[in-house]
Amino acid sequence: MTDEIPEPAPYGGLLVQSIEDENDRAKRLAEQTVDVSVNGTSETLRPEAIHIRGVNSLSTKNIEAFINYYVNYVVTTENNEESGLPTTTYTPVSGDAQRKFRVQWINDGAVNIVFTTHEDATHALDQISITGANPAVVPMPVIYQVNLLVQERETKPYTPVIEFQKRTTLAHRLGVETETSEAQTSNMDEDESAVVLYARLSFQSDRKVKNAAVYSRYYLLHGEPERRPHKKRPINPKKRRHQRDYSDDLFADKLQARARPRGREEVEDLFADAMARIDRSRSPTRDRSRSPMRDE
Repeated sequence: MTDEIPEPAPYGGLLVQSIEDENDRAKRLAEQTVDVSVNGTSETLRPEAIHIRGVNSLSTKNIEAFINYYVNYVVTTENNEESGLPTTTYTPVSGDAQRKFRVQWINDGAVNIVFTTHEDATHALDQISITGANPAVVPMPVIYQVNLLVQERETKPYTPVIEFQKRTTLAHRLGVETETSEAQTSNMDEDESAVVLYARLSFQSDRKVKNAAVYSRYYLLHGEPERRPHKKRPINPKKRRHQRDYSDDLFADKLQARARPRGREEVEDLFADAMARIDRSRSPTRDRSRSPMRDE
């Protein structure tokens, strides 16, 4: 007789595997967190993040569009046979090749782009840089690889990202025009066309200062999104008139009830009820807190 192997709980294996993968990732990042000397200053590497400087006029969505344009999309430009004009298409890379990231603000002019692994970070740094930054292309000593990664370099131009962001918004894909689309487009073209960015691998010291929003020139010019006034919803005039008529009816009913004279029968009923309440108030009641009376 063979022993039956119990079936694992649903998703149990996936959960254990995910925990093991996360532990392996954390261990590998700890090994890649090394100390480096930059211009005579000792710094500790943050292997899974890249540092971008020059984002003073950009929002978080602008920066996300910049990374996606060069890292997670394939851009193709072809001449349209009918119009003869060049047509640009934006195709996202396959799911496995997508590099997940998040934007972490340091101050008004610099951010960290945090990836899942060091390999994703170096790949992104290579993709956004004018000169190749991936040390895996040419074999070289480890110390030279690190020095190359922490060296700040100019990124590829931001200008093509402006059109990319317009074309990939949900409103554009659905063909919906928003009230502020023209104003936002004008500001985007004017403020961001001259953006020049610089990138390198991040250090542990690249952290957000306390109360950074107080010193933010971007918030001073553009305002904080959560503090922008909300427009009041227009009130339906029919609904308002219905509410007013209903209130008038209630007010009229109250006046009518007060002005209505009481008949003889109604007065007699009220007198009978009052006498009954007096009789009940004089009848003995039993209080749970009182003790029974003793016989003398």
